[in-house]
Amino acid sequence: MRARETIWAASNSPSAPGEVVAGASADASASHVTCSIALVSSESCFNSSMIGFGAAMPRTFPVWRYPMETLWQDVQFAVRMMRKNLGFTAAAVLCLMLGIGATTGIFTVVNAVLLQPLPYAHPEQLIRIYTEFPTFPNGGLHRFWTSGPEFLDLRRDTHSWASLDMWITGGANLAGKTQPVRLTAAYVSGGLLETLAVAPIQGRLIAQTDDVPGAQVVADISYGTWQSVFGGDPNVVGRETYLDGLKCTIIGVMPKGFQFPPGEPEPTQIWTALRLDPANPGNRAGHNYYLVGRMKPGVTGGQAQGELAALVQSYGEKQVPKTHTFHPKTHTIVSFPLQAEVVSSVRPALLMSKPSPGARRGPSAGNCDPRRAGRRPGAARAAICDRRDSACLLRRRSGCGAFLWRRSPGSAHQRRRHSPCR
Repeated sequence: MRARETIWAASNSPSAPGEVVAGASADASASHVTCSIALVSSESCFNSSMIGFGAAMPRTFPVWRYPMETLWQDVQFAVRMMRKNLGFTAAAVLCLMLGIGATTGIFTVVNAVLLQPLPYAHPEQLIRIYTEFPTFPNGGLHRFWTSGPEFLDLRRDTHSWASLDMWITGGANLAGKTQPVRLTAAYVSGGLLETLAVAPIQGRLIAQTDDVPGAQVVADISYGTWQSVFGGDPNVVGRETYLDGLKCTIIGVMPKGFQFPPGEPEPTQIWTALRLDPANPGNRAGHNYYLVGRMKPGVTGGQAQGELAALVQSYGEKQVPKTHTFHPKTHTIVSFPLQAEVVSSVRPALLMSKPSPGARRGPSAGNCDPRRAGRRPGAARAAICDRRDSACLLRRRSGCGAFLWRRSPGSAHQRRRHSPCR
């Protein structure tokens, strides 16, 4: 009886000899029966012999088990298969590690550029202002610069703005601690850095009193310039140097990571006062400056743009023939949120590249053993899916573990990367 139970599981239904496929050798089956007559009945031995010669198997039925029991068995099987195919396992884990790293890197960029607000106080109130010439050839000029006289007119006549400032960027020569260096400089109107409401870590910001003709040349420097040019000198504030051959005093150090204008390929390293002369602001047609403004609390972007459109209309009604001034048809003003302007050029590319590593990572984790499992006798769909999911889960966890190990501070890769000898 015990031998019979060994051959037939509780879920099997014994078949009569007439149910198996005919044509098997009677001599061979008789020999099998003779060999095992002492252990099992002739009927059981006959069925076993027919199965060995390719005859039909007895009908089987699935047996219900506890889910955690089957899960543990599937995990054990996945571990054995990974150990058996070490080459494939290493390739899958490497692909997963690279895919997770690429996804993490792209999300970091997307989070910093698209999701996180600009590192200024109340960035939703900051607006970029441009001039436009719709009637120019080849579709007109859009998002164009502003001239000095136009900036002074807007600063004088607008009421929706808490502040309105302008700047221009360029290169500058600075006499460093030991030798001169070439830096990216921003020449700003007095109050622009105060408009951003970012406090320096040392000293003060450029003020309105610094932006007048004849005032002493002063400058705020970036954290990187403070470290690289002045060696992190704690007494750099108040230090006198030379900027483009003019005597200049360092009045402040900006925080680490501060950047204005944002989104530039070459971050600004030093800020100095523009010192525009209101009595002689230059040619009205000389569009050289960028404009940024902060709206008053409670004012929306639509209201601010409406005020600018009304000003353009009033300027157009007072326009003197053959003069360069604002006009609702030929010379208009537009405004956009600063955040939208910073990400407008890179937003489509970032959104398109974000799902690609995840799409490539999926096939590398799955589609491994379902065909092999499908060939096994008695493999039900649920069993195949459970076994495949367990193998995929184990490979994903292995890839995550490899990525975290590589990024951990104690790994050999990170020690070599941050070695002072590099």
